[in-house]
Amino acid sequence: NDLGPTADITGNAIFDEGTLQTFDASGSTSSPDAFASFEWDIDYDGFTFDVNFDTGVVSTLDYTYLDDGSYDIAVRVTDDDGSTDLTVMTVTVNDLGPTANAGADQSIFVTEIVDVDGSGSTSSPDSIVLYEWDWTDDGTYDDVGVTATSPAYGTIGTYTVRLRVTDDDGSQSEDTLT
Repeated sequence: NDLGPTADITGNAIFDEGTLQTFDASGSTSSPDAFASFEWDIDYDGFTFDVNFDTGVVSTLDYTYLDDGSYDIAVRVTDDDGSTDLTVMTVTVNDLGPTANAGADQSIFVTEIVDVDGSGSTSSPDSIVLYEWDWTDDGTYDDVGVTATSPAYGTIGTYTVRLRVTDDDGSQSEDTLT
């Protein structure tokens, strides 16, 4: 009687998007037969095993999930007489979100305009898709763009300018300058 292999996966179950992870199937067993291959499906749907990586007789897979969410990663092990087994591990990938950077505070004279630059904002591994500027910090975003030019402030005072950035996952971050 052929006993067939038994698949097993270990690795981090919760981690941040964009971080390299190692998934390990070395706990899989096959006796008395030798392993012929380890095949990986990084987004297993529970029905169809789509091979994303065939690591041959190497039992580990290094992979980076670039988007947040919950994923099922599956490994299918095959022994040298063709018997297989499959196991699944669910991983949760956390969204890092962007970090807004409105730039340094500025001093100007009445009726001068302010040039602002949000290019110091970051989002990795996602991309920032929207920069919005609120010139009076009243909740109404008046301008869109990495850089913008304010209207002239006609009254002496201190004004707060708010930058809101949105990444391609829809996550947002805000920063202000005075």
